[in-house]
Amino acid sequence: MKFCNIHVDLYGKENLKKGETYVIYGNHKSMLDPVIIYNELHIKCTAIGKSELFNNKIMILIKDTFGAISLNRNNTREAVKSINLGIETLKDGLSVIIFPEGGILTRDEEKMSGLRAGAYKLAIKSERSILPITLVGTSHIATTKLFKRKHIKLYIHKPITYEEFKDMNTNQIGMMVEDIINGDISEQA
Repeated sequence: MKFCNIHVDLYGKENLKKGETYVIYGNHKSMLDPVIIYNELHIKCTAIGKSELFNNKIMILIKDTFGAISLNRNNTREAVKSINLGIETLKDGLSVIIFPEGGILTRDEEKMSGLRAGAYKLAIKSERSILPITLVGTSHIATTKLFKRKHIKLYIHKPITYEEFKDMNTNQIGMMVEDIINGDISEQA
């Protein structure tokens, strides 16, 4: 964070409950998004990322160091194994970061777009609370010079308990989470 000259203003830290594990969902506009979330939340967590990310030595090192979970979206059987590993990770006390956009689709706007409803199966099957996170300003990281100061806002929203979404399908949950995440972005415009 210091090397890339990223400054983060954090809002909603009071929404984190000590000792609670979450499935953390956020908008995704930069390769540094999981690092920013991990660095600012100060909770034990890992992330799930598409398998294509882990094709180089640096990303493999990051994966091995943080216990990141590789998700093969082209193989249903392997994807189910990854979700089950995520559930076990949550049971072991680690929160899991996942970006339901399925990758960086556009950097033209900060809003979450291109929802992949399957990403919410992790929350349903693990019966863990959802922690929506909004990142504002990360879409400019890739286009800003390395050492130029980057100002990011990170909003931690009130967790959504399993009881609140247990009767919803993945599309309904996804739309609810997307509305929460995009709400803070709309207010910034």
